[in-house]
Amino acid sequence: LSAYVTGAIWAVCGGSLDFWGRLTSVLFSVGAVALLFHFVKKQHGRKAATGAAVMLAVAPISVAYGQAFMLDASILFFTLAGFVAWHAWCSSGRWSSLALAVPAFAALFLTKVYLVVLAIPLVAMIWQTTEGRAVIWRRLIVGCPALVLAAVPVALWCIHAVRISTPGSPWADHIFASLQGNAERYRPPDPLLWNPDFY
Repeated sequence: LSAYVTGAIWAVCGGSLDFWGRLTSVLFSVGAVALLFHFVKKQHGRKAATGAAVMLAVAPISVAYGQAFMLDASILFFTLAGFVAWHAWCSSGRWSSLALAVPAFAALFLTKVYLVVLAIPLVAMIWQTTEGRAVIWRRLIVGCPALVLAAVPVALWCIHAVRISTPGSPWADHIFASLQGNAERYRPPDPLLWNPDFY
């Protein structure tokens, strides 16, 4: 998803695609740090929030991937945004929190489809409420369809991908050539794994 955002900005503004890609990643990284600060501050106070935010901001992986033209910064941002909003909804039952969680998880699933497995801990978070069984069941009845709704965009994207890659599709040859090229280029194990400089 962040690649499409970057592409749209580049199409409108022109210039260097790499610059816009890096800027998009930096903005997602800054947003993730802000979300973590906000969440930890509510749970544990300002000192803990400052420590958590600083650790995330200066962690080597954040520095490396937070400014690279890659998906990682947006994955972190959408994961934190979704979990913070979902936690707020599980704690309070506010519809506004659920309304923020659904698009955040939809964006996350569109970025990396296999992250739909996060639905398991999200449902488990509902069970952890201390407000009684009636509230738990009401939240399950609302929360599970909300997660299904968040997965609808990526399901539609997967259906589209299957359609355009079937034999006879005008795009099938291009898709197959791209996958074949990737398979040949990145044949496991990657030679970088044997290079001490990689670590």
